[in-house]
Amino acid sequence: MRNLAEHLRSGRRFNTLSFSSDWEVSPKTIRRDIEFMRDRLGYVIEFDFAANSYRLLDAPKPSL
Repeated sequence: MRNLAEHLRSGRRFNTLSFSSDWEVSPKTIRRDIEFMRDRLGYVIEFDFAANSYRLLDAPKPSL
């Protein structure tokens, strides 16, 4: 999930299939992580259907 958060903070867009392939996890795992980040951690993540990708709109400050 840390890699996902860093990827989102970098401003790069991605879809679950490409990200899951890069990190060797299932797309369902990525979707669950995104849901957790939205519901429990306060990330505002949007899915852009036209671009078929997720992007970060707002996130809590990173903790040290």
